[in-house]
Amino acid sequence: MFKKRWLNLILSFIMVFTAVFFSTGCNEKTFTVTFEGGAQDAILEWGKEVQKVTTSSQIKEPVYIREGYNFVGWDRSISMLKESTTVKAQWREYQFQVIFQSNGGKTENNEEEIVLTVGSAFELKQKQPNFIKEGYQLSWDKDLSRITSSCTVNAVWTQKKYDLEFLDKNGLPFANNKIQATYNEILGDITVVAPQVSGKRFACWTEGVSVNSMPIDKGVIWREDKGAVFYPNYVDENEFVITYDLDGGERGQRTYSYSADMSGEQNILLDPEREGYSFEGWLINDSQTPKLSDDITINDFKVNGEFRDVTLKAVWGNRPYVIDYDAQGGVLIGETNKQVTYNQAIGTLPKVQKAGYVFVGWYYDGKLLTEQDLWKYPKNATLTAKYLAEFKVKFSLNTIVDINGALIDCKVVNLGSVSQSADLIDVELSIIEGQSLYTAFGFTKMPTVAPIEQAGITEYEFGGYWKWIDEFGKEYKIDSTTVFSLNIFTDVKGGETILLVPHCRKIWSPNA
Repeated sequence: MFKKRWLNLILSFIMVFTAVFFSTGCNEKTFTVTFEGGAQDAILEWGKEVQKVTTSSQIKEPVYIREGYNFVGWDRSISMLKESTTVKAQWREYQFQVIFQSNGGKTENNEEEIVLTVGSAFELKQKQPNFIKEGYQLSWDKDLSRITSSCTVNAVWTQKKYDLEFLDKNGLPFANNKIQATYNEILGDITVVAPQVSGKRFACWTEGVSVNSMPIDKGVIWREDKGAVFYPNYVDENEFVITYDLDGGERGQRTYSYSADMSGEQNILLDPEREGYSFEGWLINDSQTPKLSDDITINDFKVNGEFRDVTLKAVWGNRPYVIDYDAQGGVLIGETNKQVTYNQAIGTLPKVQKAGYVFVGWYYDGKLLTEQDLWKYPKNATLTAKYLAEFKVKFSLNTIVDINGALIDCKVVNLGSVSQSADLIDVELSIIEGQSLYTAFGFTKMPTVAPIEQAGITEYEFGGYWKWIDEFGKEYKIDSTTVFSLNIFTDVKGGETILLVPHCRKIWSPNA
């Protein structure tokens, strides 16, 4: 009896083991896929984080969102999974577009505007353009290390400073023999005192030792992108010295000394020149009325009937110029031209309207001009209008999902986080070139949809992103940080509608 009972137990164990063995061998192996956001601030928007499947084709990718970042994929290929594992989301910082304006400078390739699309402030600093402007040091009106969204950055130019060195007649330095000149600014008094030479009087400083060397005077504008060395020019003791104050004029007069035996001579002076101004004459010593060069004789240099050293100061008058406008296809509102005065505020500028575009402003010589800017161009000129395209963005709730042209409708699951609560689906939003849905409306994610299907037919699911299709059928993935520009939407003009459709994919078919 005892042996029989043991025999039955052994047979039962064998039967159970066999059943388990055959059951395991016939069924497919089940494994678990665990999804993670890949960052502490990543949030699950849609789908399941833990999924038990028998094949990788059954996996349904969840949708994570992370403020300030784009989802770029997973850390391993999901289609190749065959066993339990953890899959982590991968992220890239939002891309944004920065327009660099040279403000009068240029690159080595003569570019006056550079547009960069980057993903971080660090990348922006690495790729910043190197604009060049003679005599000026480049900086920016914004801190590049703090830029994290689309914007315009303008070049700021600071004049360089140069050392001017003065040597004696033998070419040797002496005490206090240097001053500084600022590029494109008027040079003040030349305070360097030349060494004395027996039987001679100091007349002026020149860039060379010959009589034809270029002199330097008070009031000249320093326009050399470098420093310079000057030498003293002496005259006889019985000669009188002319000191010039050119007040912004070009340096270099015909004579720097005169003598009593030249009494009565005329035409001893040349008119100086100053960009943008008309020469009105010379003030002689302390006189208040300017006198023209051709009217001056040596006798005008007498003080109380005796010849003395004389100071001549140039007097300048403002010169008017005419500016016209090129509206670039827009409609001008206001005056068609105006008169401006050199080195004075430009004053009122007209507005322009152009359908589908936003007027930015008037440009000349690569620089945006405002009404407060001084007119710095010594000539008549034409200002050119600049615009940014304004697009209409529309989210569509129907889309073609396969090569057979199947058209399905979708319903909204989530509108996305936006700064307004209005229904954004099938509503047109206005967005300006250079903006993204994130910068313009506060989108940190795109709307989420779900396909609407009849039971028993092919089933689809939202593929996690929206797309735009150009006239040639090419698809472009559009997310909340995509910068809307004519570089992407090449066949769209300002004022036209950019239709965004959801990307949906087939997950089951009755014919499969």
